[in-house]
Formats: sequence, C-alpha cells, structure tokens
Amino acid sequence: MSRPRTRTAYLDLRAEESALREGYRFLDEMRLALAAEGVRELAAHDALRERFEAVWARAVATQRAAVARHGIEAPLLRPVGETPGEVTVAARSRLGVALQEARWAAAPPPPVPEATRELRACGEAWAALLPLLVALGGAAGNLTRLKAVYERTARRARALEEVLLPEVATELRVLADALEEGEREEAVRVREAVRRQRPNL
Repeated sequence: MSRPRTRTAYLDLRAEESALREGYRFLDEMRLALAAEGVRELAAHDALRERFEAVWARAVATQRAAVARHGIEAPLLRPVGETPGEVTVAARSRLGVALQEARWAAAPPPPVPEATRELRACGEAWAALLPLLVALGGAAGNLTRLKAVYERTARRARALEEVLLPEVATELRVLADALEEGEREEAVRVREAVRRQRPNL
C-alpha cells in the first residue's frame, strides 16, 4: 500500500504496528490456551476410551460364554429390544468454544423372559457400552471443535507474524529512510539559503 512519506503517515503506521503486535500477542496466548485445553480434553477422551475397551473386552467374554452354553444361534438370533433411556447434553463454553458433555440417562431395562445367566450377563455387558459410546461421542466432538478453533487461531497468528508484521516493518523502514533523507535535504537547503543571504559567513 502506497503511503505519503510524511511524519503523520509514519506515526500512523507505528500505531498500526503496535496494534498488530498486540493482536499477535493475544492470538499467541489464545493458541497456547487452546492447546492446553485440547490436551485436557484428549486426556479425558483417552480415559473414556480405556474404560470402553475394558467394558468391550468384558462384553466379548460374556458373548463367548453365552455361545459356549447355547451355541452360536441363540445369542445371535435372540431378539433385542431398544435400550430404554435418552441422551442428555450439558453445554459449556471454554475460551469461546462451545463444548458438550453427553451422557446416557438409562431407564430400568425391561425383564428378559426365559434368559439364562449367561444370556443376561451378555445383554447387560453390551448394554453397559452405550453410556460410554455416548460420552465418547461428546468428547470426540469437543476435540473436533477445539482443533478447528486452534487451527484458525494459529493461521491468524502466523499471518500476523510472518506476513503483516514484516510488511509493516519494511514499510516503516522505507518511511523512516525517506523522512531522514527529506530532513537532510531540508537542512542542506536551509544552509544554502543562509549562505546566499550571508555570503561572508
């Protein structure tokens, strides 16, 4: 952008540079805070994932026990009704990012007629996965939103750091050099004018 080579333009550009630096500091701090929040959310997600994998292993074990007693057809062909309950979502905001905590509010399951101990254990073990799946879904959504905001903030910070601030610094140097050159020329003109008026000096 072409600016007039005046002291006012130079001072305006210095004020603009100061505002850009302040914006960069804010974005850099925001980037660090978002990264820290992402690490916390990732730790919570990993803890849920570990619990899910443990419950999954238990469900698989109960499935094997049911198959061992009844054969492959009984557990697979047994009709399964809908699991009673509903998903509840608690919203919260962190660093301007909308985060959610999803929970499965389970209702008491209906009685299972003619179910052996193995079949009941199998059904309960697989039903125990549902609350963890809901919580994992909420945690994964939080990570996705935090990642998107972090990447947008990081892009803006890099644009300031690597493009705008260097451009302004270059323009400030050009303006400062031009002003300095103008002041030297003005000083020479003043000396020449004084010398012409007072030739004996």
